[in-house]
Amino acid sequence: MKTRWLLLALIGFLLPALLQAQDNDKGYVYGTFRGTRVVNGHSVHTLHGGEMEFLISHRFGALSGGPYEFFGLDQSSIRLGLEYGLRDWINIGLGRSSYGKEFDSFVKLRLLRQSKASPVSVTTFSSVAYNTLRPIDPGLPVPTQSRLAYANQVLIARKWNDYFSLQLMPTHLHYNLVETGQDRNDVFSIGAAAKVQVSKNIALTAEYYYTLPNQLST
Repeated sequence: MKTRWLLLALIGFLLPALLQAQDNDKGYVYGTFRGTRVVNGHSVHTLHGGEMEFLISHRFGALSGGPYEFFGLDQSSIRLGLEYGLRDWINIGLGRSSYGKEFDSFVKLRLLRQSKASPVSVTTFSSVAYNTLRPIDPGLPVPTQSRLAYANQVLIARKWNDYFSLQLMPTHLHYNLVETGQDRNDVFSIGAAAKVQVSKNIALTAEYYYTLPNQLST
């Protein structure tokens, strides 16, 4: 019996190292980004199976608001999120945002990892959000279906060297209800994100989304 328990303990100790060695044999690239997010947007990384993460995200307004809007700080919004790795390659998540008083959920699938066989990492992201704002006119309630919005992304990233990583994010948004006749229900944009490793423990990250023209009224 003691021998059996000793063998199980030895296997439990060596198994992570053996799996890591197998990954290294495949030439997988690690550390494209520091986590599952770049700034507010998702990165190609996923949580390991069984891992859970609680995130508090902040987003601020435009600097052009000047002192009156305290350079965007007065327009800040916050999102609380809980994410879980079902497997190393599939994550699910739930969240609640102060913007639009929205509840959201998502599924994230890792399709490719940068390695000797693949020059890039590819991950897909799909989410649905439910807006719970009260209607402006209580006599005109907003149907449940009209409160829903959907997002789909393909995240494509490459770690070029130990100092620089780049990610592209083609994005599609669908709103069941839009504010004006000039707004489209389907909105397409392209995002770009980068990480510059300054030192062993310091990295600079940035992301930007360009919305294709003539899709939004503002």
